[in-house]
Amino acid sequence: MPACVLTSLTDVNPFSSDYEKKLEEEEETLKELVADNGQARLEKMKKDAQKSLDEGKKQLDEAETNLVAGKKRLQETDTQLQGQEAQLSQFPRTTAESNFEPDRTSKRTTETRKGKTKSS
Repeated sequence: MPACVLTSLTDVNPFSSDYEKKLEEEEETLKELVADNGQARLEKMKKDAQKSLDEGKKQLDEAETNLVAGKKRLQETDTQLQGQEAQLSQFPRTTAESNFEPDRTSKRTTETRKGKTKSS
């Protein structure tokens, strides 16, 4: 048990039977006060751990929601791009355009859209 000062005993002669009796009473009171400290500490630790777990689950749920929304936006953008490419392909190509080679970003976008990944 940790050391402590019992103020109720400061005015009592330490060599008297009164002192011994009061000391025993104080010790009993202290034992009662700390009797469930282990259980209370365990409960606090469990509560803190659960709170941390709940916060982590909330963050994970938010991240999953953001991921789904991002995938949906990507799909919508890809659909829009395909529509624009289809519209563009309906226009006749000029001689200058037919001699022009598409840049690498167009190829990468097409490969990415088809599910392929570009290796660097």
